[in-house]
Amino acid sequence: MIDIDEILDADKLAAMVAEGMVSARPHPRLSLTIYCYTKKAQSLGAWNSVTKACRGLILDANGQVVARPWAKFFTLQQHESGWHLGDEENEQSDDSEIATLDFDAPADVTDKIDGSLGILYDDDGAPALATKGAFTSDQALRYTKIMRERYLDAATAMLRDTATTFLFELIGPGNRIVLAYPDDDIVFLGAVDIATGQYRPTSDFAGLWPGPVSQPMPAHSLREALALPPRPDKEGMVVRFLDESRQIKIKQQDYLALHRAIFSFSARGLRDWVRQNEITVADIVLRGADHPGLREMIKFPGHERFPAESERRERLVVGGLIEPMRRAITEADKAMATLDGAGVFSLDYKDAKRAVAAWINETRFPHRPLLFKLADARLKGEPLEAASVAAELTNLIDRLRLEREAH
Repeated sequence: MIDIDEILDADKLAAMVAEGMVSARPHPRLSLTIYCYTKKAQSLGAWNSVTKACRGLILDANGQVVARPWAKFFTLQQHESGWHLGDEENEQSDDSEIATLDFDAPADVTDKIDGSLGILYDDDGAPALATKGAFTSDQALRYTKIMRERYLDAATAMLRDTATTFLFELIGPGNRIVLAYPDDDIVFLGAVDIATGQYRPTSDFAGLWPGPVSQPMPAHSLREALALPPRPDKEGMVVRFLDESRQIKIKQQDYLALHRAIFSFSARGLRDWVRQNEITVADIVLRGADHPGLREMIKFPGHERFPAESERRERLVVGGLIEPMRRAITEADKAMATLDGAGVFSLDYKDAKRAVAAWINETRFPHRPLLFKLADARLKGEPLEAASVAAELTNLIDRLRLEREAH
C-alpha cells in the first residue's frame, strides 16, 4: 500500500484538519478515516494540494492510503472578463489553473451524471461505498445495500485490485439532486491509480461492471467539448485530460439555472427579502404566504418538476414564519392593551419608550422587536398595521432549518 507521505504532506493535512478546512471522520467499526474539504474551505476558496486531494481520501490507522478519489475539480464558466474555474460556493475559487489550461490537449470527455460520488472500499472483506465525506451517510448506506444486492461479484472483483480506487455516481429518487432518474442505481465513472493519482477510464475495465457506465461524448479535447450543443435533461460533461491528472466540469446553462432556483432558498435569501420588502403587520395578517414575494420563493421557476421541494418550502414558510408571526402579533396586541391600561401611552415619548422597555424586561416578553415597533407606531400616531415586522421575522428565520439534505 502507499503511505500518505508519498502523495501529500501529512503535516499539512493535520494543519488543514485543525483549521477546519478538512474534515476527518472515523469509520464506526474499522480503523479507517475519511477526509474531505469543508464548506469553510469552499467558501474561502482555500484550495491547495491537500484540500483538493481530500475529496473522500481514506487512510488506515497506519497512514496507508486505502482509497484515493480524484482530486477536487472545478466548473469552467465564461464571464465577460474571460474564462473562470469555480464551484457551487465560490464561482471564482481557483483561477490559477486557467493560465495553464490547454483547450486542445487530448482528453476523455464523458457525460456528467447528477448524483453523489461513491467511493468503493473494503469493509472487512465486503465491498462498501462511502460518499466523499462520510462512511455512514444516508446515501452511503443506501447504495452499499444496492451494490451488494445487484453487483456483489463485480464490486468484490474490483476490491482485489488494491492499487486502484473505483469511483461511482449514486443516482435515483433516493438521491435526487436536480435531474430525475427513474430508478436508484450505481453508475461506474472510472478509477484512479492510487500511486500516481492518474485517471483511468471505464474502458480500462471493459466488461467488469454490469451496471450503468458513464457515457463517452463525441469530443476529444476541451475545445471540442465546448462546441457540442446542450442536451435535454442533462447536467453537462466532464473533461479529463489524458496527459495529466486534471479534470474540468462543463455544466449546461439550463441545468445551472434550475440548480440555482432549487438551492437559492436560504436563510440569507429570506433575510434579504424581508429587508428589501419592508414586511408589515398587515402583510402577515392579511396576505401571509400569499404575499407575491413569498409565493415566488415557494413556486420557484421549474417547481412543477420538484413538487417535494415546493411542498417543503410551503411548510417552512407557513409553519415556520407566517403562523408564528401571526401568534406573535396576537400576543403583542394583548401586551399593547395591557400597556395602554397602565397609562404608558399617555406619557411623553421618551418616558413611554422607557416604560415599554421596563415592562418587557420585567415580564420577559418574547417578541421584543415587534412590541417596540408597535409601541413606537402608537406613540407617533401611525397605523399599527403599517409597523414593520422585519426584526421579528429575522429572528424566526434564524431559527428555521432551511438546509436541504447534503449530497
